[in-house]
Amino acid sequence: MDSVISTCSAAASYLEPPPDQLIPHGIDTARFHPRPKGEPLRREVLATAHQIGIFGRVRHQKGIDVLIEAAIPILLERPDWGILVVGEIKPEDASYVDELNRRIYEAGLNKRINFAGLQAFSTLPGFFRHSDVVAALSRNEGYGLTVLEAMSSGCAVIASTAGAWPDIITHGENGLLVPIADVEATRASLIHLVDHEEARIAMGSEARSQVLAQYRVEDEARALCQWYQALIQEAK
Repeated sequence: MDSVISTCSAAASYLEPPPDQLIPHGIDTARFHPRPKGEPLRREVLATAHQIGIFGRVRHQKGIDVLIEAAIPILLERPDWGILVVGEIKPEDASYVDELNRRIYEAGLNKRINFAGLQAFSTLPGFFRHSDVVAALSRNEGYGLTVLEAMSSGCAVIASTAGAWPDIITHGENGLLVPIADVEATRASLIHLVDHEEARIAMGSEARSQVLAQYRVEDEARALCQWYQALIQEAK
C-alpha cells in the first residue's frame, strides 16, 4: 500500500507501523440537528417529561445494562425522567434483555424504561433530537457514530472511553467521559446532567458546535481527497 489511514487513536494503536493519517468519520449535520425552536416536544414510547436515550443493538457489548443499573436509583427519585432504548433485539440476546427487564420490573420502572426495538434509519434523527441526554456506554467500539449523531442533535452525551469517543469528547465541555462498565461513574454523570438543566443545555450546544467544526461528512470527504491528491503528486 502507498499509505494507511485510520479513523481514530484507538484504531491506530493496533497498527504497526502507525498509520500515515488519522481522518475521523463525519456525519450528515443537516440530517442530525437540534430540535428547532417551536417544534413540539414529542416523546417516542415514553410519556415522561425528560428522556435519556441509548442507541444500538441491544446486547452486552453496548452497555445498556450499565445505564439501567446506574439510572434505577436516579429514576426512582425523579419521576419526570425515563429511558428509551432504541435498537434491534436479536434472538441470541433475548436472555440478556430478559435480565434487564427483570431488574426494571423489580424496581417498578417498566413504564419509564422502554425498549423501542429496531427503528428505520429515517426516524433516528427524531429519536435523538427529542432526547435530553444520550448515553453511549459500549464496552468496545470500532469507531462509534452514535456519539457524533447525538452531539450533532444538540444532546448532552455521556460516553465510555471506547472507540473514537476519547478523541471526540473533551470531558466537561462537549460531553462527559466515563470508564468502561463503571456504574458509579455513570450514575454520577447522569445525576449531574439530570439535575443541572443549564449545564445540560450548554453541553449540548457546545457538542453541536464541535461537530460542525470538525466532524461533518464533508470534512471527512475533503480530508480524504486532499490526502489522495498529495499521494498522487508525490508519485509523479
